Amino acid sequence: MNTPPPRFISVIIPTYNRLSMLRQTIESLMQQTYPADHYELIVVDDGSTDGTFAYLEELTEGQRLRAIHPTNSGPAAARNTGVQAAKYEWLAFTDDDCCVNPDWLTSLARFLAPQCAVGGPIIPAGSSHWLHRFFLASGCTHPQQPDGAVKTLFSCNMALHRRDLSAVGGFDATFVHAGGEDLDLSYRLLAQGITLTCMSGAFLYHEYPTHWLAFTRHFWSHGQGMGVVFSKWPHQAPPGLAQQGKGG
Repeated sequence: MNTPPPRFISVIIPTYNRLSMLRQTIESLMQQTYPADHYELIVVDDGSTDGTFAYLEELTEGQRLRAIHPTNSGPAAARNTGVQAAKYEWLAFTDDDCCVNPDWLTSLARFLAPQCAVGGPIIPAGSSHWLHRFFLASGCTHPQQPDGAVKTLFSCNMALHRRDLSAVGGFDATFVHAGGEDLDLSYRLLAQGITLTCMSGAFLYHEYPTHWLAFTRHFWSHGQGMGVVFSKWPHQAPPGLAQQGKGG
């Protein structure tokens, strides 16, 4: 049986004042086993003030990466901006505090199909810290439920067809902070009849905050987002800590 040709994929990364981590994200995306001429990287710099602009302008020279610099509107709006600029019909999303494994795109692409959104596990980077062990124990690293169903995909680890994302209106830009926008998108995808799938090989490493102040800000931001989710979806059962503590 002939192997189908690889799909062309646009990888979209929103970023805001995380230059040191963004460097690692981009490096991991440049080292994919997926054919280099079958994917592009789009970094949406959401108004950073930490030197990200200069870094991206220098990096884009001669690289298969494009940088966009909109005004600061939040990660949901930044992803929509990236989608508008994407050349390809298949879209993948990750974040600037993640490092994807070398087979990430290959694993996602294997199960890309119309009416299906694909994601994978999120593993805390440097999991020896007690907070990372807490995240692992809480179950927030994996979108698959004990019964095998997938009810939520994380915006830092997701791929789908542009048409399916457009059918539900893209990311809701009223989520101005990181947190909740992927839960809202998952609800809308499911309501549209789009299947959510988790592939164990499509894992990535996520930098969770370990300093108490950053940790507090992280959950404050997610709490803001979850408030929007509950106002939009009052009849949905609230997710556990696992869904609130990931990504962003």
